[in-house]
Amino acid sequence: MSLFYTRNIASKRPGSQLTEDFRDPDRSPAAYAFSVDGMELTGDACRNLLKELSRSERPVLFLYQPGEGGDELTHEFLVRKLRRYTLSMSDHSPHGEATAFLRKHNRVRFGFELGSGTYFFETRVLGSIGEEDKVLLAEKPKTIYKERRRYPRYRIWTDHPAFLGWMRVQDISWNGLRILSETAFEPGDILENAQLSLPSVHAPESDAGPFPGVRIPVPGAVVSYSLLGEMGWYYGMWFEQEWDGDRARELAEFLFALRKGVLPLSRGR
Repeated sequence: MSLFYTRNIASKRPGSQLTEDFRDPDRSPAAYAFSVDGMELTGDACRNLLKELSRSERPVLFLYQPGEGGDELTHEFLVRKLRRYTLSMSDHSPHGEATAFLRKHNRVRFGFELGSGTYFFETRVLGSIGEEDKVLLAEKPKTIYKERRRYPRYRIWTDHPAFLGWMRVQDISWNGLRILSETAFEPGDILENAQLSLPSVHAPESDAGPFPGVRIPVPGAVVSYSLLGEMGWYYGMWFEQEWDGDRARELAEFLFALRKGVLPLSRGR
C-alpha cells in the first residue's frame, strides 16, 4: 500500500481533520428526563431522511440541553454537509452556549421537523472543524426516531413559561401536554376546568401579529403516566374532551405560532 493511499484513507476517517477535539474520555452522556421513543428508522430509511433534511430549504437541527427544574433548552444548528460517517453543522447559539455544552457531554440529543413529521436522534459530537464559522463535526446517527403522536408536540421555552393551574407545562400538543409538579396524581385522575396559561409568542414567518397570550380553561385533562424526577413528578396528560369555540381557536393560534416561530417575545432574536 502506498504512502499516498494510506494518508488519503486516514484523512477520511471521522475526526481526522478536527481543529479542536471534544473526545475526552471523562465526558459523560447528557442526562435527559425522558428516553427517546418512537418509530425507529435505520439503514437506508435513516440515511435517506438525513439526505432529505440536508437538501431542504432550511436544514435545521435543534440540540436539546437539559436545564434546571427538568426543563430542556433548545439551540439551533444548521446542517452544512453530510458525509459517509459524519455530518457537519454550524452553531447558531448566542456566545457559543451550545458548543460549551457539547464539550462536556459525549452523548447528546437532536431533533428536527421535516414535512409533517417530528424526529429525534442521539449522537456524539467529535469536535470543531472551523474556528470562525463555529462548524462542528458529529457522527451520523444509525437510528432516528419518528414521533408516533398524531399531532406534533412543542416544547415550551424556559424563560417564557406556560402553566396548567399552578403547574409548569413542559410541552404541549393539540391533544395533550406534559407538566412538572410536586403534587401527587395517579394515572386516570382527571383535572376539570384547570386554567391553561399560555405565553406570548412571536411568529416571524406569519402575516398575523404575535400571539398575545391567554388563559383558557381546559375541558378535562386525564393523567396518562407519571415519572419521578429530581425536581418533582412529570405527568403526561391527554385532553379527554374536544375543544370548542373560542377555546379551540386560541389553542390553535398558539400552536400555529409555536410551529412558525418558536420564538418567545422575551428572547428578541
